[in-house]
Amino acid sequence: MTTGHRMRRTGLRVAMGAGLLASLAGVYAFRSLTARPGEGALRFVPADALAVVSIDLSPSASQTVAFKKIDDALARNGFDGMVEKSLIDIFDGGTPGADALRPLTTRSGAVALLPGADGTMKQAKGLALLAVTDGAAAQAALDKFGAVQYYKGAKCYKFKNGKSSYMLEGDTLLVGENPASLYRARQVISGAAPAITADAQFNGARTHVADDANIKLFVSPKLMSSPEMQQASGMMRDWMAVGVAIRDGGIGVSYASLVDLTKQPALAQMGQIPGIRSDLFKVLPAGAYGATVLSQPATYFESVEGKLREDKNVQKEMSEMEESLQKETGMDFRKDVLPAFKGNAVVAAYPASTGAAAGADLLIVLDDSNGADPANATERFRNWVERQMEKEGKQQGPLWTDRQAEGAHFFRISDKVEADLRKSMGEGMDANQINKSALVDSKTVAWAVVGRAVLASTNQQLLDRAVQSYQHGVGGLETDPKFGPIEKDLVDGSQQIMMFSLSRIAEGVKNTVNTSKMDKDGRGIFESVLDAFANLDQPLTIKGKMQSDGRASGGMFIPLDYDKLLDFAGKMKNKK
Repeated sequence: MTTGHRMRRTGLRVAMGAGLLASLAGVYAFRSLTARPGEGALRFVPADALAVVSIDLSPSASQTVAFKKIDDALARNGFDGMVEKSLIDIFDGGTPGADALRPLTTRSGAVALLPGADGTMKQAKGLALLAVTDGAAAQAALDKFGAVQYYKGAKCYKFKNGKSSYMLEGDTLLVGENPASLYRARQVISGAAPAITADAQFNGARTHVADDANIKLFVSPKLMSSPEMQQASGMMRDWMAVGVAIRDGGIGVSYASLVDLTKQPALAQMGQIPGIRSDLFKVLPAGAYGATVLSQPATYFESVEGKLREDKNVQKEMSEMEESLQKETGMDFRKDVLPAFKGNAVVAAYPASTGAAAGADLLIVLDDSNGADPANATERFRNWVERQMEKEGKQQGPLWTDRQAEGAHFFRISDKVEADLRKSMGEGMDANQINKSALVDSKTVAWAVVGRAVLASTNQQLLDRAVQSYQHGVGGLETDPKFGPIEKDLVDGSQQIMMFSLSRIAEGVKNTVNTSKMDKDGRGIFESVLDAFANLDQPLTIKGKMQSDGRASGGMFIPLDYDKLLDFAGKMKNKK
């Protein structure tokens, strides 16, 4: 082999090695930048902790934009350093030692509630673990400002006029309510006692909250079963987990717990409820302000009823209610009313027209999923109303009209009844202060029977659109720019859903209320509030479900405009 070949092969190896080292360095740098020291500090928390909170307020890759907005807004409003200050000042604010440690603390750490000597919440003590940027500098601050203490051989510090005890482990500052808390942590560090991270149930609970959650709260079933928590005793047989994630556009919350169904049998029925229909966003028309959706609301009633009937007085009252309903209307509560609510139930709000949002109308949908029969209950109720009016002999003309169209049976109150309704609604409204036309002009009571499902609305045009969406899956929420993007997140087997477009609601209020008659200050506050919601493109959402094994889980998204929120807070601060 020639010298040239050897040099080329050597050069190739060097290049490959350099590339590998560069790749490893990149991975290490990325992991360092995106590390979560708050969760890392959990390795110092004793395994018998009753509650644990991890705090990681440094952004993950997906949170960079959101944190940049927040940091910039905090800085320009004089709130920079607020998080670090609030963490250290919780313990010994105002002491020279805390002042020296404050610049070294980061946005990450963990807090734990440790049981008392009897293993319960009684005399429980707190333990905090705060990440610091420079362990050596933190140790120097402890040496300079702290008085040395020893507890069972464990060395710790306490500041003059301070309440807490301190210890340093690498780049983690341990803060305890007393030296005993730090001793417990020292046992974990030395390997003499297990850490919470060795608990399989605890680690399982960590998987039930969002990976990008910046704040994670975990509550042990031991805490819920302690004598001090008698009312909640038996509610959980696993760790309860709650996660809070700061995201671009708002805050996401996720939660999970495992209910002990042997001690809470009334909740067992809820675990059998099927998820909300998968085509929900097809069958509801676009343009909504928001909606609340439940799967099988009758089962919720039956679950609560089972618990209430343990009280003999309540049992008697419910029996009397059912007998009265049967006598007055001829409707059987068990055979007619409850079956109407065995499917999906939707209560939604919409603008009065499809143009600019203004006014408000309701849409109610009771579908025939799971064998539900709302059509039967509606028909029996309608027949009862007709009998009552005939009996009283006061009704002039029909109460409603009906028509058949495209496989649906439509009903609408008569023109006279409708005119009386609109007149009564408009009484007392000042057209100079409110958009009376948007609130009153289209009001009616109309409903349609599609199969065994019933759709009802206060607006005939809205009902017509709803029937089209329900029958043919056209013009649904999936096409709505406000709601379409969240379909997959909400329709995931959840049994309860709430969703509201705050920006569309703000637009509707703005176009319904006339601010010209308000005083200057009142108008300014009113418009500032609406402006804060105007750019919130993502809806406010809440979802939840209960599984057959007792696992309850769900989430929430709270849309926020960080810039406007913190700028408003800054203005309020400057006014003081």
